[in-house]
Amino acid sequence: MSKTPFSHHIFIFPFRWDYLKTSKCLNDSSFLERTRLADIERLLPEHWEKEDFSIKTIEKDDFNTYNEYTYFHDYSREVLGISRREVKSTLRYRLAIRHESNPMYNIHIKGEHQPFKLNIDKITAYFYDVGVGCFAFHLENRETADATHILKINNFGRRIYPQFLGTDEDDQIGVTQGAFLPEKIELKNVLDVDISEEFTYFNLSKPIPDKLPAHISKLLGSEFEFRAYEKSENVVLLRPIIDDRMYTMSFYFKDEKLKELSNYNKQTEEYSYINNDFWYSYVYVDDTTPACSSKTMMRNLLKKSTYDRWLDYKWGQTLYGISRYSFVVLLDRTKHAEVHTKNHFKYHYFNMAVIALMQRAAILRFSGETSHVVDKIKDTSVSDSESMRLISELYLEHIYFINKMYHREISPQEQGIELYEMLTSVMEIEEHNNYLNREIQELHNYASFIDNKNNEVRESIRNKKMDNLNKETAKLTRVATWFLPAGLLVGILGMNTIPSEAEFNTNGLISIIVVVLFIIFSYILVYLSKNNK
Repeated sequence: MSKTPFSHHIFIFPFRWDYLKTSKCLNDSSFLERTRLADIERLLPEHWEKEDFSIKTIEKDDFNTYNEYTYFHDYSREVLGISRREVKSTLRYRLAIRHESNPMYNIHIKGEHQPFKLNIDKITAYFYDVGVGCFAFHLENRETADATHILKINNFGRRIYPQFLGTDEDDQIGVTQGAFLPEKIELKNVLDVDISEEFTYFNLSKPIPDKLPAHISKLLGSEFEFRAYEKSENVVLLRPIIDDRMYTMSFYFKDEKLKELSNYNKQTEEYSYINNDFWYSYVYVDDTTPACSSKTMMRNLLKKSTYDRWLDYKWGQTLYGISRYSFVVLLDRTKHAEVHTKNHFKYHYFNMAVIALMQRAAILRFSGETSHVVDKIKDTSVSDSESMRLISELYLEHIYFINKMYHREISPQEQGIELYEMLTSVMEIEEHNNYLNREIQELHNYASFIDNKNNEVRESIRNKKMDNLNKETAKLTRVATWFLPAGLLVGILGMNTIPSEAEFNTNGLISIIVVVLFIIFSYILVYLSKNNK
């Protein structure tokens, strides 16, 4: 067994999460109500420890976390949880593992006599307050240096459910396990009881594709589910962001492969990696045979996905490959590579991949929430005020994401800038975010339209009320004006003093007649004014 690993592998499972007080909360609760980090802290089992950051030496890796801290911009440290200030938007956890018990991640593959046994360095889980997160296995291969074995470890070790099923009713996963799916993944000496995932669930008549495998679900605990059941209460619902694969990171010491890939053709001005089957399979996480039979297409893809800045470096050749599902490094076994490049991979590049995956997951998450809000708006039982609230909340959360978590540059280091640009480019993060911006803006425009429409309705109602009030006031004024002469006449004729009997008989009779005539005249005028409208 090698003192230093032949290869290091990180399998990252990006996901979206929702806290559900009850199963109905998925549709009825707001975005903010479903993404409170306090609920994660409350439900995560005790075997998970908060991974607080501090500047310290990690003797096992010959690494000082000062290097990790200075590699990133201040705003990126906040997202990664490696800031010296309190971070409220991110929760970082690490599984409590006793390394003296030799924890293992074993991959059983059909046709292989022995499982591939990987030492577990650590298992981490990150949660973000925009409702996304990632779960990662950090593994070391100390048993095999064979290139075909490295490809198999990456291809089979990353699977979380079958990519497809066969038609054999008794063994629907048999054909899948012959192609992509491992026969079994075991976690040994991690918890009190060993964990085994054999994917037999998918032999049921109606399996659900996004079921979490045991080597993830058992570690997270029963409060973390892959689907909402009718009686689900007080649980966190996890759903994969990508597909049946975890994102794969790998560095591999292989001097002879680097020499093969670094042959330079002066006539074409190209390195030989541009047409190399192994390099394509390593970058695109294929088995021993590349899943691309076109040399032209392979060449174009590898040009886009290869970073060869250090391929001719005299102190240690290094070649990087980045695809939508991978970040891989091939390096020769020098002192510089075994210490510095390895630790860059384990800390800096892992953090870089986490940020990119978080952004990709959040963009997909917000796109899903946009569709959810649109469905709510189309529901005739939802009021305009409730629609406005849902849109405003989503709009505010998206602004928060763009300003606090969506970063075009995360490191002041030249190589960090270049690698991150490649990473976000192959994931098409900027394009997806631009599309999301349009979706969110359209919702915001709709909210503004509804608000303006409601304001117009309210203004119209207010104006109508004022018109009616003015008309009634005008009527009362006219009536009062019409009765004024009668009142004056009555006063002139002495109705305001105590009259004698003779005066009352004459003047009183005249006053009564005049008043009655004015009343009749007033009613006629009011009647005519109504008919003339």
